[in-house]
Amino acid sequence: MKRYFEYSQGTSNKFWEITLKAAEVGTRYGKIGAKGRSTTKSFGDAAEAKEFAEKIIGEKTAEGYKEKL
Repeated sequence: MKRYFEYSQGTSNKFWEITLKAAEVGTRYGKIGAKGRSTTKSFGDAAEAKEFAEKIIGEKTAEGYKEKL
């Protein structure tokens, strides 16, 4: 699963992307148009990774990020 979000308000133009692959969650974030920074977090199993991914997607959308399909 890979999902991409953007936040544009005032002078902020940011992106945030999340990738869920088995028991790993990767994120990439930064200013729109830039390469951005990446992080990867490993979990004990795929269910734990999915639960974490859903939690942080909820946090980002609450902050105002909108998913781009």
